[in-house]
Amino acid sequence: MIHEVLSRVEPNVEIFRDVCYEWEQELAKYFSVPIRQVFIVHNPLHDSFGRFLPARVVQKTRQVIKRLYIESVHGSLNQDISKPLSVYFCMFVPEINLCVGENPLPIFIDVSPDKEIDLLISSTRNLRIFYVTSRYIFDIIKEKSPASGVRYMPLSVADTYHSQNFAQYRHKSLDVIQMGRKNPVLHEYMLRYTQEHKDADYVYSAQGSINGNVYVSTKRGKIGTIVDRKSFIDFLASAKVSLVSSPNYDVKGINVPPLYYPTPRFYESAILGCALIGRYPDNQEFTELNMRKYCPSITSYEHFCKALEHALAQTPEELYAQNRDFIINSLTSKRAEQIQHDLEVLTCGQNS
Repeated sequence: MIHEVLSRVEPNVEIFRDVCYEWEQELAKYFSVPIRQVFIVHNPLHDSFGRFLPARVVQKTRQVIKRLYIESVHGSLNQDISKPLSVYFCMFVPEINLCVGENPLPIFIDVSPDKEIDLLISSTRNLRIFYVTSRYIFDIIKEKSPASGVRYMPLSVADTYHSQNFAQYRHKSLDVIQMGRKNPVLHEYMLRYTQEHKDADYVYSAQGSINGNVYVSTKRGKIGTIVDRKSFIDFLASAKVSLVSSPNYDVKGINVPPLYYPTPRFYESAILGCALIGRYPDNQEFTELNMRKYCPSITSYEHFCKALEHALAQTPEELYAQNRDFIINSLTSKRAEQIQHDLEVLTCGQNS
């Protein structure tokens, strides 16, 4: 079974990795195991030098470096499920190098379907079980390698934020927020709405700000910078409505494959008492999560206005009743239960 959780540690880490630390803490708590920190050489993918360069230069540089990282990964992982396993959240596929020499149970977060699938299949060929957090990636792996030990595990949100009827998050100081990456359609609709409704307060990441940390309000102008996870959570929790979307949805003219899955923002927004309004495809992953029950996927400006006005009018009690099943089933402890169940089934099958 699980005997430890591996945690990657590096300097100058970006805020987005903090969510991994929360998942690690929840798994360690559930399995009553320690977290072992693995220190690595500084990762240039997230170097602070990017703050002083144009965004396009940073993006191109990181793409080249990431490709070099991918090409530097060698060998495959080994796993013996009869012995204690080390769980590790791999934010990027090249991080599997950290699992070499371990008895790992990796959970892959961000996998490029056009560049990393073959590498991932090759590196995990000796694993009886590992996880990916995208149904789309899971389907590709199973099609290419039917014997793979891959399992699908949706993303989650730390149990620590769960508050019955949003008791901790009832104070809402702003109307609508879109944190980090902006969906262009939702952003356009919301800006149009604020022109027609001058009292509406919409907060979003400033154009061109590195990592989307600087936020502005349509009513108040620049309102601040998010510097840590607590600031991020407090800021999101202060909104009545959170605009959410799957990565790259509605984004044209970029040479990236579609990664249409619910990001952590869906889960975080729901558990912090925000009503959800989104843009995402009607694919298997969103259907299995019954996402349309919790978050309308907008099809027109008229649809947007109707959904927004309904969301702004909801009471915390109504919102919690609507989203309760999604919240409860999205807790990280539920993912730990899945891991425990899957390992028990595999172990019983091995011993029979």
